[in-house]
Amino acid sequence: MSLSRKSVYCEICGREIPEISAFKIFVEGSMVIVCPTCYAKYVAKRKEESVNIRSRMISSTKVSDRSQGQRSLSNTSVTRSSLQRRASPNMSLKNVERYEIDPSYPEIIRKAREAKNMTIKDLALRLRESENIIKRIEAGRLTPSIELARKIEEVLGVKIIVTRVEDIDREVRISKESSEKDLMLGDLITVKRKNIDK
Repeated sequence: MSLSRKSVYCEICGREIPEISAFKIFVEGSMVIVCPTCYAKYVAKRKEESVNIRSRMISSTKVSDRSQGQRSLSNTSVTRSSLQRRASPNMSLKNVERYEIDPSYPEIIRKAREAKNMTIKDLALRLRESENIIKRIEAGRLTPSIELARKIEEVLGVKIIVTRVEDIDREVRISKESSEKDLMLGDLITVKRKNIDK
């Protein structure tokens, strides 16, 4: 069965998306699965926070330069490379713990349910889901969300969530038409002291 047909649900907006398009992020210390749209909002928020941090660093540099009476333009310039080392939003995304559903989840769930002498209706009631959802999951036509998968593991006593740690060294794979320009905004900030004799 093709993995590209499997779907998951965004745990922020509830939107059903292909599993291959899903992202995992930390929200208040908890890992959640999100759609590209919610991930874009997450990255934008991190970017805004990073720019605010850089602005505070720049202000601090100005005060320090005035108090020390420095006259060198090079000492009052904050370059992109130094700012990225201090406050790059991509640093926190370098290592991402990604939760995935075991590809054998349909068989694992069905066998565990049958071993407990439970009908699909029984399992649906325990999980507070519709029978149609359970049928689609056992048929492999629907991949359960991480939240639902945890409930299934608890009820059936099985393991269907697989944890994988990724090292992300590539550009964000969303909003391809504009993300590259958007993510570069504010990356190059040079503070020039006014009224310096050339």
